[in-house]
Amino acid sequence: MLEGMSRGEKKGFITERRFRKGMERKRDEGRFPSWLGFVMSTESAEDARGIDMWAYTDVGKIPLQIKSSEYGRNEHISKHDRYHIPSVAVPFNKPFDEIFEQTIQIISAERDKIIQRKTQLEGALKEISERGSKDVPPQK
Repeated sequence: MLEGMSRGEKKGFITERRFRKGMERKRDEGRFPSWLGFVMSTESAEDARGIDMWAYTDVGKIPLQIKSSEYGRNEHISKHDRYHIPSVAVPFNKPFDEIFEQTIQIISAERDKIIQRKTQLEGALKEISERGSKDVPPQK
């Protein structure tokens, strides 16, 4: 399966597999928060856009970029932050419990942003609706 891959591609594949398997194990142990359903690998077209995994939550899918080191994660953030794809470092020498806790924090922060945007949008739509109904003359 790894034949024909470059060294970097192999490292990425192994890192993503470690992350996915670790997250599956934590889910099966009942360690996911109630708002997190599962984490799943992406299709190749999504991977080409920098999304390695999807975290399926109660507010929708949250994209994740998986990196094999903190250096790689920081590099990704500095170069690709404009895409707003959160990244998770999965170093081989770091216990998965620590990676899991960091991942939950990252997904939770993204979830909070989605909830905040949704609340702001609902407030703006309500304000527009209320303002609009005052401007419409009564029908005869």
